[in-house]
Amino acid sequence: MSIYKYKSVDNIQNLEHTLDIIKNNRLYLPNRNQLNDPLEGVTDMDFGFAGCRYYSETPFLHPHYDAELSKIRVLSLTKKVDSIIMWSHYAGMFNGVCIEFDDSITLSNVKPIEYCDNLIIPKNREYTMEETAKEALFHKSKEWQYEEEYRIISDSEYLKLEKGEIRRIYIGYMVPDNIMKILVDECEMKRIDTKISYVNPYNCKVVSLDYDEYINLINQFPDRICE
Repeated sequence: MSIYKYKSVDNIQNLEHTLDIIKNNRLYLPNRNQLNDPLEGVTDMDFGFAGCRYYSETPFLHPHYDAELSKIRVLSLTKKVDSIIMWSHYAGMFNGVCIEFDDSITLSNVKPIEYCDNLIIPKNREYTMEETAKEALFHKSKEWQYEEEYRIISDSEYLKLEKGEIRRIYIGYMVPDNIMKILVDECEMKRIDTKISYVNPYNCKVVSLDYDEYINLINQFPDRICE
């Protein structure tokens, strides 16, 4: 089976991050403050000591709990490779990539997110703050359900992959030609398969073709190619 990671390459920094995955066979794990959901890690934060509810009417988490959350690194993945929404939100409106990984080795311990109506989930009162934080990071609001997200949490900044775990890279059709060529060449050196993904407006679906097949297709319409 496979699991996927969407990445934008719409600027130099994002391109370097994507090339780092390919060249160094590793995945970066951001912390909570680098994620895009302001409710990451939110749950019942009453730990039974004085001051737990002091911040309850503010935009701030309790500093002790916030400190525990900030220590945890989060790798977000999905089972969806052909989602127009995911391509739009996380791969720069097709100015990015979707990376396919083997999920049977390093990524075999991914866990699905549980999407909830109420993030104040019941917790084991014996849980420490750290245990509560880790459990909470596997729960999100149902508003995010379209992502079908899977996660790995860790204390490490990077997750090292084994050779061959990157199976394929789908490159969005809005990636500029020079950047597309850099990605394709880098993948060839690493013996990683590449495909070009685009939206077919006639059936409202994402279509993925081999690089040469895609180039032959668009060369039939030279006046429609965007630089």
